[in-house]
Order: sequence, then C-alpha cells, then structure tokens
Amino acid sequence: MTLLERIRHLPYTPLQVSVHAFALGELAWIAFDLLAHRLGANPLQAMQQRTGRLAITLLVLSLACTPLSNMLGWRSLSNAAARSDSTPSWWRFSTS
Repeated sequence: MTLLERIRHLPYTPLQVSVHAFALGELAWIAFDLLAHRLGANPLQAMQQRTGRLAITLLVLSLACTPLSNMLGWRSLSNAAARSDSTPSWWRFSTS
C-alpha cells in the first residue's frame, strides 16, 4: 500500500488535520518564545492571553462548520464524526 493510499484511508478529513496542525504549531510557537525569552516581563500572562485567543479562534471556527456546511452543501463537514471509525462510541450515540 502506497503512502497516498494510506492517507486516503485515514478516518480524518483534511480540515481536521489542518486544524490540529494549526493548534500544535501555535503551541510550539509559544514554547519557542518561552525558551527564547520573548514573552515579555510577565510570561505567564502572555501565554495565557495567547492560548485564550487561540481557544476563541478555534471555538469560532468549529462553530462555523455547521452553518457553512448547510449553506454550501458540504455534507462531509457535518457527517465526518458519524462516518469516522475512530470516533468514540459514546459520541456516535449522542449525536445520532
């Protein structure tokens, strides 16, 4: 099985992968800034504010998925959790 075939059989959509990569990239950026002493005089406050902004951004993006899928007809966004084999069983039962 080639790499491209393995990627196609993953239970995650490209949107899910990109959101996780964005979140992990931001976490790595904060860690780099912490080690490089670029967070200012109060590093805990700077980390708290940056992670808070990241949390609000991810929340707004995740809440925008359902209206976008309804308006544009992207059923893969709203049905990704239902068809994923890696989704926990309690989630599948509570959303159906």
